[in-house]
Amino acid sequence: MNHKIGDLVKWQGVYDDYIVKDAGLGIIMGIKEYKYEKNKYLVYDVYRTKHKDILSLGTEHLEKT
Repeated sequence: MNHKIGDLVKWQGVYDDYIVKDAGLGIIMGIKEYKYEKNKYLVYDVYRTKHKDILSLGTEHLEKT
């Protein structure tokens, strides 16, 4: 799912084995696109209201609210 700047999302911070260590609400502040060979990856800068910081997360760690 593609998100837009300004969207309210639920984010998840996970350990390397995908166990959720933290979650909360945030706002999409920026979007970066990376390409590798034929693949395209989107990374979102999310302002985390719980921690009052910005974290870069991939699509798999975000849900639209």
